[in-house]
Amino acid sequence: MPLVSIIVPVYNTELYLERCVSSILNQEFVDFELLLVDDGSMDRSLEICNRYAAKDARVQVLPLQHGGVSRARNAALEQARGEFVMFVDSDDEIPATCLSDCLPFDVDLVVGGLVRRTGDKEEHFLPQQTRTYGKDEKLTFLDEQLLNSIFFDGPCHKLFRKSLIDEHHLKFDERLSYAEDKLFVNTFVYHARSFRVINQPLYIQIKREGSLCSDISSGKHVRQLMDFLPPYVEVVRKLKADFPCHATSQLYHQEVVGRYVYRLLNIFKDRGSALSGKADIDFLCRLLVADSQPPARIEGKYVVLSYSIARHFGSLGLYAFVKGYDIVFRRKQHCLWRR
Repeated sequence: MPLVSIIVPVYNTELYLERCVSSILNQEFVDFELLLVDDGSMDRSLEICNRYAAKDARVQVLPLQHGGVSRARNAALEQARGEFVMFVDSDDEIPATCLSDCLPFDVDLVVGGLVRRTGDKEEHFLPQQTRTYGKDEKLTFLDEQLLNSIFFDGPCHKLFRKSLIDEHHLKFDERLSYAEDKLFVNTFVYHARSFRVINQPLYIQIKREGSLCSDISSGKHVRQLMDFLPPYVEVVRKLKADFPCHATSQLYHQEVVGRYVYRLLNIFKDRGSALSGKADIDFLCRLLVADSQPPARIEGKYVVLSYSIARHFGSLGLYAFVKGYDIVFRRKQHCLWRR
């Protein structure tokens, strides 16, 4: 039985896959299995995966019909035999000391640093210090680490105890197409009991210049956010209720409202509330009302006013305000255009 299962979802990344796989197979620590999950690639990715499997007994290939990254990761989790699980994206890589820096530690979750490369630019995101948090120190871990969102937005540069995933039937939500990995990580943190934070880079994320980015103000993105928010709010509320501390209390304001609700309100301001219906605005209103901290001025007058209306007039007031802003703003734009 390998100590670690490394899961790599693969989809049309033939140009980067060899570099990724080589970085994994060249680890100083060798007691691992590598699960390459080909998600119905239409290029040479599957051929490359099979070639590595033929040369190295630690490599297994799981070919699937295309179903998305969450389905690919879940399929690999069902096959993984390791005591721990690590996730790597097929266009990224890991340092040669990644696993040896992580192991052996008797904890549920290991979180390390991240190197982000964009062309010639390189950014380092590292925890302030290396520290182990025992089973009676979860509140300390949450207070010191949880609000560093760069470390909890995705599953990479982490090591997860597999038995905890199995015990709580944790999976990536295949219904979501946005932030499903963030949801998985925060749900795992909720169940985990012990942690180790490492002040070393465990992962190298490659941001390719010229790569296409999704339109974060589109109707599609609004729908993605609205689908993601309810399950994420549930996890945040459970963390706050079951592990009360400054960080879990602040997480609701910083992430749920400050990061996502404010973003949606600004999208409505710029693109119109037609991107979402009354039920969605009612949901956002309830999230705003539940937040004990008003937005700062830097969030913009529109967000500050939206928060005030939500608290004093309820969902109908916020809905009328957003729709009224649509009418005034569009009429103004229309008049300027006609001039």
